[in-house]
Amino acid sequence: MNTKAVGLIVSVLAAGLLVGCATGGSQTSQMIAGTYQIARKLDKDLGSTVNRLNETAAALNSRVEESDQQIRELRGMTEENQRRLDSIKSQLDSLQRVIYNQFGLSAQSRAADASSSAAPSTAGVQPGTTVVEQQPTLASPGAATPPSGTTVASAPATGSQTAAAPATPPTDTGNAVEMYQQAQRKLMSDDYEGAYKAFDEYVQRFPNTEYTANAQFWKAEALFRMAERKNDSSMYEKAIGEYEKMQSGFRSSPKVPVAMFNEAVAYDRIGQSTKAVEILKKLVQDYPATPAAERARSELQKRGAN
Repeated sequence: MNTKAVGLIVSVLAAGLLVGCATGGSQTSQMIAGTYQIARKLDKDLGSTVNRLNETAAALNSRVEESDQQIRELRGMTEENQRRLDSIKSQLDSLQRVIYNQFGLSAQSRAADASSSAAPSTAGVQPGTTVVEQQPTLASPGAATPPSGTTVASAPATGSQTAAAPATPPTDTGNAVEMYQQAQRKLMSDDYEGAYKAFDEYVQRFPNTEYTANAQFWKAEALFRMAERKNDSSMYEKAIGEYEKMQSGFRSSPKVPVAMFNEAVAYDRIGQSTKAVEILKKLVQDYPATPAAERARSELQKRGAN
């Protein structure tokens, strides 16, 4: 029984005693008994109410704690999802870099390629941007036909050959494919020096396969990228020499127009803009319907040399 209820009972009893003294014992006893019953009922009701209030407060506290726990869990899930998103973004960036390396696109041309259609873009190419067409898809070892989009290197019309002497096509086609793929992987991983050596070895060992023309092109391209990385004029000159070997030794290859454009870029990088313009004009004249020629026209127009 709480303090207030006890005080109330005492007061009532005291009043009853005083009244009882005046009216008699019987009435006093009845009044005291009635007052006591009322006091007990009040105390019981108050106690029940207090208990319910305590139970409600405990339930509310429990819910608050549960809500706090849920908030902490949601915050943890949000942070974990953000980490996963960051990881996915990093993987996508890495995949994008691999794809651009696979197709030989330079960093400068990525913005233009992002908004282009499936056809190669013909606008927005700045002086110094390399243009590289898609490399062939390798056939499985032992395949009888060349991959789609490749051209088997043939002897030039003048009878001249590449720097490597003609050789009998190797019978180990599977080994040639594996070697070419290894060189590609080096280029895709930005190991330009390793790619240059691997493509050079391929050209030396397999001078007359369906991959040789492309290997010569990527050999020159690896040198070009090393020159860009090191800002080395002598390496640009070496790349120019390899692009010229590509053009003279594999005239029927679809890589020739691209090699001409990249050679012009290399000349521009070492300050020989007149020579660069001369090559761009020859590219437009000899291969007018190619994407590389379209880009060459754009460059010539920007320079006012068309």
